[in-house]
Amino acid sequence: MVMSQITQEEWDTFKFEEGRAEGKAEGRAEGKIELLYTELNYTADKIATKLNLPLKEVQQIIKRLDL
Repeated sequence: MVMSQITQEEWDTFKFEEGRAEGKAEGRAEGKIELLYTELNYTADKIATKLNLPLKEVQQIIKRLDL
C-alpha cells in the first residue's frame, strides 16, 4: 500500500475547504427550512420528510433561527 504524504499546510487547506463546503450545505438547508416554515407553514415533521433530514435537526434549526 502506498501512502502519500502531505504537508501540514495542505492538510489545513483541505480541512478548511471541507468545513466551508459543510457550512454552505447547512446554510442552504437553513434557508430552505426557513422558507418552508415561515412562508408555506410546513410543520417541522413535514419539513424533515420533504428535505430528508432528521426531525431533531430540523427542530434545532428552527429554534436557532428563532422562528
